[in-house]
Amino acid sequence: MKLESRKIPGHDPTDPELEQAKNDLSMEKSKLDPWVVILVVGALALAALTGLRVISDARPAQQSDKRKLRDDGYTTSPSASQAPSMSYVPSTSYSPSNIPSTSNFPSASSQPSFPKMLAVDCPAETDDDAIIPKTIILLTVSKSSSLCMLILLKEDGSRVPVARSYRGNDWEPYGGLYASLSVDCYGNYQCDIPLEPPPSGATYVLKSTSPAHAITIEDKVARFLESATFGGSPAEIDSLAKTIASYEMDETTAIDRAFASWVANQQDSTTTPLTSHRAFFRQRTLSWSLGSTRTTLTTQPCAMGSRYRRYSFTGSDYEQLLTIGNDGNGTLPLFVNGLVRTVVEAPIVFSDGSVAEGGKNYELCSRGMKGLGATVKLRQAGSCRKVVSFGSFNGNPPIDFFDTTPPEWFDITPYADAIDQKSYRYYEEGSIQMLNVTSTIPPEHCSYSFAPGLQEHFFVRFGSEWFISDTRFVLLNNDIDTPLEDGGQSMVSATSEAAKRDWKVRCSNVPRTYQNEDRCFWNEDRTCAAGQKFLSGGLVCGSPNEVSTSRSGGGVNGDGQFNVHTKFDNAGDAQKELKQHIWTASVLSAKDQLRQRVAWALSQILVIGGTVLQPTHTEQHLAYYDIFVRHAFGSFRDVLKDVSLSPMMAKYLDYYQSKSTGYIWQKSKDLEYPDENYAREVMQLFSIGLYKLNQDGTVQRNSDGSLALAYTNDDIIEFARVWTGFNGQDLRGNIEEKGELNGVDPMRFDAQWRDHFPKMGLNGQYIGHGLPLCADLPSEHFLKKGAVYRLMGRTSQSDLQRDQESESWRDNGEAVQFMVDAESELH
Repeated sequence: MKLESRKIPGHDPTDPELEQAKNDLSMEKSKLDPWVVILVVGALALAALTGLRVISDARPAQQSDKRKLRDDGYTTSPSASQAPSMSYVPSTSYSPSNIPSTSNFPSASSQPSFPKMLAVDCPAETDDDAIIPKTIILLTVSKSSSLCMLILLKEDGSRVPVARSYRGNDWEPYGGLYASLSVDCYGNYQCDIPLEPPPSGATYVLKSTSPAHAITIEDKVARFLESATFGGSPAEIDSLAKTIASYEMDETTAIDRAFASWVANQQDSTTTPLTSHRAFFRQRTLSWSLGSTRTTLTTQPCAMGSRYRRYSFTGSDYEQLLTIGNDGNGTLPLFVNGLVRTVVEAPIVFSDGSVAEGGKNYELCSRGMKGLGATVKLRQAGSCRKVVSFGSFNGNPPIDFFDTTPPEWFDITPYADAIDQKSYRYYEEGSIQMLNVTSTIPPEHCSYSFAPGLQEHFFVRFGSEWFISDTRFVLLNNDIDTPLEDGGQSMVSATSEAAKRDWKVRCSNVPRTYQNEDRCFWNEDRTCAAGQKFLSGGLVCGSPNEVSTSRSGGGVNGDGQFNVHTKFDNAGDAQKELKQHIWTASVLSAKDQLRQRVAWALSQILVIGGTVLQPTHTEQHLAYYDIFVRHAFGSFRDVLKDVSLSPMMAKYLDYYQSKSTGYIWQKSKDLEYPDENYAREVMQLFSIGLYKLNQDGTVQRNSDGSLALAYTNDDIIEFARVWTGFNGQDLRGNIEEKGELNGVDPMRFDAQWRDHFPKMGLNGQYIGHGLPLCADLPSEHFLKKGAVYRLMGRTSQSDLQRDQESESWRDNGEAVQFMVDAESELH
């Protein structure tokens, strides 16, 4: 079958017919979504610049003696440098008002010119394949009320689907080779499909047919959920389809009503609570820890949730010091970092046949040492060698003491009802390798005394077998609505006498910020605050989704799924994939699917990366990602505010600890200007873009026809001063360690670093212009209706000052304090 068409209107950009086509297209596009409009306008501008060159290539072959006709319908030239460009150029001249009318399309051998663009309707269902001329690189096809397919017909007769339109829907690419095909649809009538030259002997064809499968309600529901979620389950599809069927109205109205109701429920956080990625991570964290850290305490041997393992070494022993003792009785005691771990039979044999010597030090150099019989490797003099056997036992040996006993131990056999036995299927099939304490063992039967620091030296006997305390990380609930009552002071006090700084837990109290200040409270008992010390009383605040670890475990055999990075935890390469694992597990199991889809879209715009995303640090990234989850259905201003005050973004785009020119000059007499990176990206990529836009999304132009810039480099220099003075909050406990950076809490201002001078805004007014000055406020304004009071704590100083406990404030006799009467309306 031959396609019918006519040549596209002239190639001159000033051609009245082309201008009319542009106007018609603009009117049609103005009805579209603004974001789609922006993309289409960009394509229109590009085509206007390139249309002259492309269409001019479609001139008659006989007009040039340098061009000749190839057998396959393309024009060619003596040299490659003279060949016409075949790159894709978007159509600029199609709109419902100027779709070409039809006329017979000549064969390639008789066609005097070779157009690169073609606008056609789909053939009738009874027609044969409609062959697309091989010169066409941009095909504009009307939408089909049946099923119309664009197919690549190969020389051997095989057919490869490229794109399709059905039941009046937009054209869409097929999967496979053409999954990334960019199809541009506009208006209610047609779509542009760019075509690559077909392989030798192949050609593109259009074919129409009736869909063999009737579109059911379930199909429509599945397609809706595919666009609004990360994939609907059969149960979800069936439930929504039944809801539609239950409505006593026509199908179209019922579907619209059901889909609208589903969206409303997804947006209502009381009906569909949000799924926090940070909370998902913290709840499922049961990572190993050698002892108390700067972050938190570990499980205690007698408490519910404590664990004991039977195998001697774990992956977290990687790069730790192993000392082999010698007791002279044919057994060898093994010590890790100076603490007894187990006693094994002699000899310890390496894979090369050599034997480890008693009284020598080695380095544990393998990570996968989980379970009895697992591979153990030791390093000495630079060589990491596999241990074949510890006496008669191959691989990771069990905890054993033969005829001796360890320093601290007790028998938990009488408490079998409080013990959950875990059988790992690693190397010792069916053997009990882990014990979980499911209820607290009474203190009178547990002789363990807490000591901060290294704790994995406590052993238990269960039946005839020995187990060692497998200390685990314990994250506490410090959520924004239910913060720790003492700010973590109890953990600080418990570890204050630890021998090493790294064993002392930091205060967990969250600094007061715009995120939590409406839910902070005053505690009269002794509390702590990051960077501060209160002898009694203090303001206590929490952090969004800072929930506690679930003591019920999770993952395979209740072993926990995720590790928290600490100086003691060397979990290895597996931890580098945590962010991806957590994201996948969260979005696939979340009930708030629409929120998660929107959050994902936002995260692809306001991106962070580079060195700020350390592969072994997880919680900081998840706290950043949660910004998009929280604000998915809210204001973009709130998104931009949280992003801008995130230490992760500040580190990524170089305004973390940015200082004003004046401050640097005062300190070092160096003339340095604030970094401009974020000032540029926040406008160009995150908000207004490069050019000013009209209300319909079209680009504004200056009087001379040039594009109207949204900002200039002078604006960037000005706004760089806005992003000075930002610094991280003090390091605190109960969150994952990340060097010297608190990557979770919003940043604070350092008043000294801040540029104090006015900053000009985009609209010719200074930022903050119009806000009332203190001198403009009425007399006694603080007592008038509507006045707001902010709890300051025991001092009247500002949070921006860092000398809260200085004598100049605490003992200032000029300061006036007052107590609000309990009967007062201000109380």
